[in-house]
Amino acid sequence: MLVLHKFVSAWDVADISPFCIKVETYLRFIDVKFELRTTNNRRSQTSKLPVLQIDDEYVSDSNQIIARLERQSQSSLDASLNESQRITGRLLRSAIEQDFYFLMMWHYYQDEQGFEIYWPELKRYCCEIGVRPWLLPFVKKAVRRKFLKVLHAQGTGRKNREEVEEEACEILSLIASILANKSFIHGEKPTTIDATVYGFLSRVLFSPFEGKVKDHLQKQDNLVNYCKRIQTNYY
Repeated sequence: MLVLHKFVSAWDVADISPFCIKVETYLRFIDVKFELRTTNNRRSQTSKLPVLQIDDEYVSDSNQIIARLERQSQSSLDASLNESQRITGRLLRSAIEQDFYFLMMWHYYQDEQGFEIYWPELKRYCCEIGVRPWLLPFVKKAVRRKFLKVLHAQGTGRKNREEVEEEACEILSLIASILANKSFIHGEKPTTIDATVYGFLSRVLFSPFEGKVKDHLQKQDNLVNYCKRIQTNYY
């Protein structure tokens, strides 16, 4: 039995976390039965979500989850990739998960308007996992303060809006160039990197955070069609 422990779906995306979308997309790519469950992070070794429950075992971290399933699979999504494709996928994953992620967190937590859009969904998640209503104002302040400290320590929090938007748009242009006219990053079939790419792009494209980054993404016809193709065929 597979159970994906996650946050909550919101707007027109599968989850408020791109990492949860990533794992869910991978599970849909490999066409296995699984259950979705909104939960806290108590069963996570990293204190983060997603967590995949495999019978009585709990596996944390989106990369570790996918690596575990790839090793167990008789038809690994990445089995046919050559060394050059594997390197490209690894570098692209780093650019998205280590750079683009924090650029997007800037919009969700450091930007005042962005946080006010984001908070209602975080609030709904808190309510679903049992946080008492009277605690929510304190949670709101604590969560934002925590992520502002993370962003400042990582460096993105020290950048202005123009710098953040420029870097995010550069990464989107990079992804568009790599995808080119292919159906998926490495060809006509999805591989593990497509789960990552879709997880992050769909989080931008199908959510109500307007601005230069989303505008730039919407101008990349191949990326828009890519996201719509995965959403239509796998969700």
